[in-house]
Amino acid sequence: MTAREEPLRCWRLTLDELLGRAPLFARSAVAVGNFDGVHKGHLRILRMAVERGAAAGETPVALTFHPHPRAVVGSGAPPALTAPEERERALGAAGIAAVVTLRFDEAVAALEPERFVRDVLVGGLGARRVVVGENFRFGRGARGTVDLLRQVGEELGLAVHVVETVRDDRGRVVSSTLVRQLLAEGDVAQAAALLGRFYCVIGRMLDGDEQDGGGAWRVQPSAGLLLPAPGKYDVLAGPPGGPSVPAAVEIPADGEGWLRLFGAEAPAAPGEEVRVQFIARRE
Repeated sequence: MTAREEPLRCWRLTLDELLGRAPLFARSAVAVGNFDGVHKGHLRILRMAVERGAAAGETPVALTFHPHPRAVVGSGAPPALTAPEERERALGAAGIAAVVTLRFDEAVAALEPERFVRDVLVGGLGARRVVVGENFRFGRGARGTVDLLRQVGEELGLAVHVVETVRDDRGRVVSSTLVRQLLAEGDVAQAAALLGRFYCVIGRMLDGDEQDGGGAWRVQPSAGLLLPAPGKYDVLAGPPGGPSVPAAVEIPADGEGWLRLFGAEAPAAPGEEVRVQFIARRE
């Protein structure tokens, strides 16, 4: 599965904005999920939307949410594995043609499951097909199940595909929760195996007054992103979407939430964004 040649189209909309523009697509195959990390389990869902959509002349679309639903209806959002822009890039690399990020607020949380299918998927996105994981829940109080999705889909002429859970070579369910656990342990190599790519953090290079000695720079990560465990790591660093160079990173144990980046030269100018990809932890 390769990235599409056409530019990725992205919308970040409230529920009212989506309904006011409906339908965004004439015919679409919609993969639904939070897709935090865009790991191998997510990729199986995305692959089916891309392949089945292409066979039926449907635009492959990813529907995701921001902020994380648990920030609104749960105990609080977990640390993010991807910034919104990075998640969009990863979804596009998976072959998705368009990403719709629906703002998850009280209005979305209050949608009855049937209305979510009818108004958001079919009415808002022009879905003719929807692809979800087997543990997918949706609608008010998470009352919507895959069985209900199939039932409502049959009434609306919506094809429903449910993708089985992906497990790693140890039999563990590949999930965003497991990736977070591995990163919290500093095991960036195993996290990369589940993601299918290096874990990366987007941050901003601090200005010259805050440089920490020759060849070392401080990087302020984007708010809400999960940092691997304190320690030293081999990384690749460069501007988002641009070339990267080998470097090293130290994550201090003092909990200040910044990175110390070491390299022959700064991978970005002060004030600019930098993308740090974690390869391996140093002993």
